[in-house]
Amino acid sequence: MPKHELLLEQQQLVQHFVEAAQEQEARKSAIMQQRTTARQEAANKWKQDLMKTDDDVDFIRRSYAEIRTRLMQQGWHGLAVKFRRNLFAFVPTETPSQQIHEYHQEAEVVREALASFLRRYTDPNELLKTSIKVGAAYAAFVGLVWIILMLSFRLGNIYAFLGLLVVVLLTFAAGAAWFGFSRITYMGRAFYHLKQLDLRTEEAQQSRRQLIEESYQRKLGRIEHDFQREMSQLTQEFQLQSPLRQADVDAFINKLELAGLDWNKMHWQEPWEKQHQHQVVPPVTRIGRLTVHASPPLPLIPAIISCPNGSNLLLEASGAAKSAAIAAVMSIILRLLLTQEPGHVQFTFIDTARLGGNFEPFLWLSAYNDVLTGGAIVTKPGQIEQQLTELTDHIARITQQHGGDLKEIAEPYRVLVVM
Repeated sequence: MPKHELLLEQQQLVQHFVEAAQEQEARKSAIMQQRTTARQEAANKWKQDLMKTDDDVDFIRRSYAEIRTRLMQQGWHGLAVKFRRNLFAFVPTETPSQQIHEYHQEAEVVREALASFLRRYTDPNELLKTSIKVGAAYAAFVGLVWIILMLSFRLGNIYAFLGLLVVVLLTFAAGAAWFGFSRITYMGRAFYHLKQLDLRTEEAQQSRRQLIEESYQRKLGRIEHDFQREMSQLTQEFQLQSPLRQADVDAFINKLELAGLDWNKMHWQEPWEKQHQHQVVPPVTRIGRLTVHASPPLPLIPAIISCPNGSNLLLEASGAAKSAAIAAVMSIILRLLLTQEPGHVQFTFIDTARLGGNFEPFLWLSAYNDVLTGGAIVTKPGQIEQQLTELTDHIARITQQHGGDLKEIAEPYRVLVVM
């Protein structure tokens, strides 16, 4: 049997709502994924910036510790401490990140200079030897000049030789002292400079880490703000379509007429004749509501089945859902009673589970044999077999009499309800 047009329209309406909900969820997922990606990128940058800052600081810290250890091992640490008193003349930029970068570069230069000094002068004795050689070279040069002057002016007395000796000794001492002192002073100042770089870098690191953390939190705030804005726009777009979707549902309900009218409508309080005035009840029955889950929520769609002129309905339920299933069956029975012409529907109730208790709201039908077959609810096996046999025989007899063409038969609908 082909589906009734209202069932097809219900199916199309549900499909339309499902597609709208799926599109909504897909767009939500895309926005959420975009937020997740942006947060991950921000977190990666935050970690990289912290690692870069820590790497620069660690390099300076390691450089200072390495040079200090080598100075102590090679006997230079005491002299480096004594000759370190000088102002820290290095002036970096005001930005902490740039400061750390410049401190790093400066530390590389100072570290290499100190390492070169320690390679050349493995201990103070090595510098002393070199200073003596330098002093001797200066003394030899000055002595040679003095001798040339003596010969030029023919100065050969004892005083000239004594003067030569004094000048040579003074030149030797001054040259050796100057050379040694300048190298020690250079080494001490460089070591002090490296130590100050280490201290200043620690301070800059704290400021830099704070700035990185603040920048990271601001980035997260912008990401969350953009996320909320896009989600709000998506919700607004979805809500703008709500009146159109509700109009589609209302139009569908109007086509259902009494077969799909809500039970809470005042129309049911009117007399039966007025209810059915100008009403053509379609061969469908409302059994509940269809919910397509979405946020914001979509309008509820009446759930209809092809009844009384259609397919069978099977409800399987247990636990708390059993009460809802029984209520749905009661709703179908009541709606058929209220929408069909008197005498146009006849019920057969079978209830072995509660011996008729499930049909308690309709016990009053037992007074009407034309509505309730046999005037009672069937509960015993023998009665069930008899009722089913009579029902199938009746259907077979009517079908044979009319050759399968049942459209124009003035025969009440037979509805079998089994609990």
